[in-house]
Amino acid sequence: MTVRNATFEDMALAADIMVTSFRTAFAEFVSPKTMDACTNPESCLCLLEHIYQEGKMHFLMGGDQGFLCWQETEDGAEIVAIHSLPESWGNGLGRAMLTEALKQIGDRPVYLWAFKENTRARRFYEKHGFRWDGSQRVSEFDGALEVRYVRNLTRKETADYLLCDCGLLEELTKYGKVHPIGSYRMDMMAWNDLDLDVENDGMSLEKLYHLTSFILEKFQPVWYEAKEEIAPDGKTVWFHGFETMITGQLWNVDIWFFDKVKIEAATDYCDSIARQTTPEQKRQIVAIKEELIRRGLYSFEVYRSIDVYKAVTELGITTPERFLSEYRIQRD
Repeated sequence: MTVRNATFEDMALAADIMVTSFRTAFAEFVSPKTMDACTNPESCLCLLEHIYQEGKMHFLMGGDQGFLCWQETEDGAEIVAIHSLPESWGNGLGRAMLTEALKQIGDRPVYLWAFKENTRARRFYEKHGFRWDGSQRVSEFDGALEVRYVRNLTRKETADYLLCDCGLLEELTKYGKVHPIGSYRMDMMAWNDLDLDVENDGMSLEKLYHLTSFILEKFQPVWYEAKEEIAPDGKTVWFHGFETMITGQLWNVDIWFFDKVKIEAATDYCDSIARQTTPEQKRQIVAIKEELIRRGLYSFEVYRSIDVYKAVTELGITTPERFLSEYRIQRD
């Protein structure tokens, strides 16, 4: 599904989409008189052309079925409007346009306004990580109430969105029991990385190919790897790794298919670390990891997660500066 930046020539099509979308989506929220005033084709075209020429609004076209516009604000960005033809509802067009907008917006907080009674739209925004912040206002459309939705997710919340709302967990469950591990499991995420272990009793090359098709179609990764290999103990394991844009940020996902015994060892280790760290120590661990990542020192070849956990929980190191000056790597 192609989403692209709009041109001035697209405003005629956008106006037609806006008229049809508004009449269908908002019929129960505004009076017939207001509806007629808001959906005059010539007025809509003049309005969109004027806004486009001002140069403050960013327009995206979703093929010939929809458009989205957003603008920068002092404290982030606002999604001003999403319109699509009724026949495209539910086919992923809205998600594709919103994903591209969030990619362009980047790390900035983003908000939007929706009719309070428009439950269909509100469910859509909630599914994509927006939450009502409690604010509401009286709109210019017959005084109908609007509520403000905001989106400034933590890494853990974004990972939940990737895992649950994007359908990855549901798909992986078809192959075996899914076990989140690593910093996600311990709630100490310092970068955009999600590690998952899946029990591989029923895994096969055929299923590996099927999962590959799902990931390529669903996430359109910028990097992808899938392989079958024999572990040192002689057991067959499978791996899927990919990088994809989620909410405008690059995320890495590693999926390993192991036997239950190996997965239990990994989850037990993660749970033991989580149990022995206080909330303050978790914040210290994240801060140290973030600084190591910033300096390019967080890797299998230099400093690993286990180094940071040991430094904080056993040696009492509390800051990145102390870690870099006091901690000495010890390898077996």
